[in-house]
Amino acid sequence: MERSGSLAWKTGLFVILGLVFVTIILLTIRNPRLLQEGYEVQVRLDSANGLLIGTPVKFSGVDVGEVRMIDILPGTKAGEPTIELTLWVIQELQLYQDDQVLIGLLGILGEKYIEILPGPNRDQVLQPNEVLIATKPVTEAQMTHQLSETLDEFKEALVMVNEFEIDLQPWLALKDQVEASLQQATPLISELEATTDKAEALMQQWQTVGEEAVVFMNQAEGLIEDVKQWGPFAVIGFGVLMGLLVVGSFV
Repeated sequence: MERSGSLAWKTGLFVILGLVFVTIILLTIRNPRLLQEGYEVQVRLDSANGLLIGTPVKFSGVDVGEVRMIDILPGTKAGEPTIELTLWVIQELQLYQDDQVLIGLLGILGEKYIEILPGPNRDQVLQPNEVLIATKPVTEAQMTHQLSETLDEFKEALVMVNEFEIDLQPWLALKDQVEASLQQATPLISELEATTDKAEALMQQWQTVGEEAVVFMNQAEGLIEDVKQWGPFAVIGFGVLMGLLVVGSFV
């Protein structure tokens, strides 16, 4: 009897431990953050429409936690947030007082989530008793109303386009006139191109003449320099020759 009782006790303990182990595994699979360290943050906002316990929390697009509690704040004044969310975030995430909180949407008709964005300064760390104020969300009713107004404006624009008649005849006549003017201008353009070619040839001739004139001027300058250098000797020689001729005539 003692052995059977001891065996039953061991079997029961083994079954209990197995059930606890399986329960822990199932809870971990259902909520992977069950054994992860983290802390809670309070966020206040005007509407929690579409938010549920377990709604994911993201920081700059990275999954960092979930919504743990959704409470209604009693005795709030006009203009103050009426809903308080308790968020659980991982221990590694450091939040600051100017961090921005808003409600995001996964896709056009997807589930909602809490998005935390870094603030502009991030110089004051969020203390345990401090609360973040979320940006005022846009409700489905407001989105539906805006979409309905946009569709109505689009329909009105289509009706105006259908009713607006454009007379294309004046524009077609103007097109023909422009084409005729271009055809008349084509010979003038050809003549202008020919004249331009003649002017270029004439300019080349004048350039050649100018180069020849420069060569002639250089030669003239050389001749003048020679005259300046040998001129006195030529005058003396000419004078001696004339004197000899005079003396010869008397002899």
